[in-house]
Amino acid sequence: MIGGSGQVSRRAMLGGIGLGAAGLLGGGLYLFEDRPAAGSAAVDVAKWRRLRGRRYYIGHRGSGDVRPEHTMPAYQAAADWGAHALEVSTSSTSDGVLVCMHDLTLDRTTNGTGLVNAHTWAELTKLGVTQPELGPAWANTPIPRLEDVLDAFGGRLVLCLEAKRYEDYPLMMDLIAKRGLQRSVIVKAYHLSQAVADAKSTGYPVFSYLGVPDVSMDAIAQAAKPLDRRTDYLVLPTTAGAVTNCCPSRTSGPPWPPACRSGCIRCTGATRPTTSPASGCPAWSPPATGTSPPTRRAPGSTPGTPRRWRPAR
Repeated sequence: MIGGSGQVSRRAMLGGIGLGAAGLLGGGLYLFEDRPAAGSAAVDVAKWRRLRGRRYYIGHRGSGDVRPEHTMPAYQAAADWGAHALEVSTSSTSDGVLVCMHDLTLDRTTNGTGLVNAHTWAELTKLGVTQPELGPAWANTPIPRLEDVLDAFGGRLVLCLEAKRYEDYPLMMDLIAKRGLQRSVIVKAYHLSQAVADAKSTGYPVFSYLGVPDVSMDAIAQAAKPLDRRTDYLVLPTTAGAVTNCCPSRTSGPPWPPACRSGCIRCTGATRPTTSPASGCPAWSPPATGTSPPTRRAPGSTPGTPRRWRPAR
């Protein structure tokens, strides 16, 4: 999704490395590379990985660009539209109830203010998620508890769960264990969080991520070190700013470092990032050295008829 400012948001475009995947996010869904597999009444991560195909969907904040993010309607809509995995963020109230919310404060997405952890669950039941851009029909949607989301979707969908505060990680893992959902959960965690090591030590697959300010070749390499490419994820933002950090002032043309390819090559193939998006990707200026955009041969074509990389949609 491209906002009115013309900038591509981190939520709207992400690149992923891991589980043999690299892709983009749009409309509230992480899109990784062919088609989602048929659903199952008893989903676990290993089974999902075997059956899903090369392109698959993870509902980011449920379907957080078209339903109030991290609410039951957002999670249900993602499931109804074919996502077989959900991304869910959680943090605790002052009385120890885990609720689903991206921010540690209430101000951006609800009609309340202040820290989530400064309010009791009873107080939060009197508030609602309100995103004006979605219109009045979605005003004051109830804030869900994590346990209600686990009861509704656990075992039906793969759940990528993130404790936004590390202090809440043990409580989140306890809820997972009590429901016997260990085999259907991927632990999501910021790449510098202790939760990455904790999850790896107990056998959980990990969905690690970097923020836009973090992106550099060194940071990507460090974040990838504890991860297993067969089972884990490393998700990178591919906004114009992040790609600039990743591929600064590349003027010699392709090939670029592998971690830059989803940004540099997947878009237009030119070498120097500018600040405005084009065709759903960061826009690029012409190569400084006159090199041509990278090409690849279309399946079934003969040598000499290469196919140019197209902007990701």
